[in-house]
Amino acid sequence: MQVIDLYGNNAIVVCPECRGPYIVSEFLDQRGLRKCPHCNTANEITYEEALAASSTRSRTQRHNR
Repeated sequence: MQVIDLYGNNAIVVCPECRGPYIVSEFLDQRGLRKCPHCNTANEITYEEALAASSTRSRTQRHNR
């Protein structure tokens, strides 16, 4: 999963199907998973998964310096 940015409780992720960016958030995840607005695919990407992927990437980048 590719995470473009994190801000507050929102994350911008890239859809694995169409490669279009869209927002996932803790608030939206409470009401159900959000489909990609570009291709309408239910990717089941949650904010928590995006946060974990982003923090893993950050640790790897710091380690590789």
